[in-house]
Amino acid sequence: MFMNIRSSPWRHYRLPAAWIKLVSDPARQERRAEYEDRTTWRSVRLLAASLLCLPALALGHTGQTISFFPISSQVYAPGGSFLVYASASSGLPVTFSSDTPAVCRATGNNIGIMSAGTCTIRASQAGDATYAAAAEMLDSIAITPAPQVIFLSIPSSLELVESPVALSVVSTSGLPVTVVSRSPSVCSFSSVYILMRSTGTCAISISQPGNGNYQAANTI
Repeated sequence: MFMNIRSSPWRHYRLPAAWIKLVSDPARQERRAEYEDRTTWRSVRLLAASLLCLPALALGHTGQTISFFPISSQVYAPGGSFLVYASASSGLPVTFSSDTPAVCRATGNNIGIMSAGTCTIRASQAGDATYAAAAEMLDSIAITPAPQVIFLSIPSSLELVESPVALSVVSTSGLPVTVVSRSPSVCSFSSVYILMRSTGTCAISISQPGNGNYQAANTI
């Protein structure tokens, strides 16, 4: 058997002595190490500067959200109040404030009613070392005008000689009422008195139109 023996494709080269000295030169290696150190520290400084420009969330703070518990509409009442509730996903306490102080005011989660209208409550949570501040949430609650009732106290029958007769009439709202005689030939009304003019049936009409806080009363 005959075998064809060829030379290896790998060739060995001898490097010039100057090249070997250049690669193994300690001074050159030290300068290269110093360059690499400067480059590394420059990258570290750039990274630190960019981190300072990022929001707190990027520095490891966890996000959180606020959820309001539903609140039904409220009826106006002088000195009245109601409670609001909200929770943060972080479990941290939520603070409340009023965006409409003429309608309602917040003391903690107790909301004092000032007038009828739309009460807008703002819920916030400032965050801490672990959690970033939550986005503020708004909740609007309708404060509806209160109903009112007129109460009248008057005898069912009167003698003509008893005139004038004091009329006791009040509204639960405390607002002034209007009294009008519907039979002016028989009786009239002045201040708080009914003046009898002749015998017959004295018919009067009493009303209170309401205002921003109270509905109109039923006329009697």
